[in-house]
Amino acid sequence: MITFDVDLASSEPDVEAVSVPGRDGDVIVDNHRNKSVNQTFGLYCNVPHPKGTELMRQAIEWLRQDVQFHDFTLSTEPDYIRRGAVLTAVQTTVKEDGVYGSLTFNFKPKRYLKTGMTAQKLASGVVFDNTGSLNAEPKITITGTGDFTLSINGTPYGVKGMDTGTTIDSENQSVISANGTSNEFNKFQGGSFPILKPGKNTITWDDGFAVEIIPRIAVKL
Repeated sequence: MITFDVDLASSEPDVEAVSVPGRDGDVIVDNHRNKSVNQTFGLYCNVPHPKGTELMRQAIEWLRQDVQFHDFTLSTEPDYIRRGAVLTAVQTTVKEDGVYGSLTFNFKPKRYLKTGMTAQKLASGVVFDNTGSLNAEPKITITGTGDFTLSINGTPYGVKGMDTGTTIDSENQSVISANGTSNEFNKFQGGSFPILKPGKNTITWDDGFAVEIIPRIAVKL
């Protein structure tokens, strides 16, 4: 199990303090992003060695089965999902009463509201309320054929020559066919990927198409 004697880290902005000759103080260079958050948790298996050591090994192997981001929920944050990956070695110590360890997650610098991580079917002209504090980077799936334009707060995002449908994933910056079999980035007509700003967002699109969205509403970690 993960022990709960832990200090939770927050995100921090990616900025540099630059010293300029002849100028008092530093100049702040803002890279306009937040850094990933490294968070260490304690592990404990209350079964003595050698069985406890083997159980801990199996748990660690499961946690490190790949280096991708996965959903992670803390009992103290029941309404939110973190996205974390285990990218470092795991330390373990065998003691008389069991096996102890420490595990460090690399978290994205945001928490996602669980209710904003499920697909929602929308009607054109809907006013979508982003209740988070950050720009949401949605996953938008369009069903239909031909040329398509979706507008969010007046900003157009087009897809040319769809066969049966396309998925635009703003967080992962990808455009693929709705069935996930082919890359369709060359069909995407947009200077940037769609975002949903905090608060009200008006979403419209052409007739003859169906739209489903996973909004990914989020707050800072």
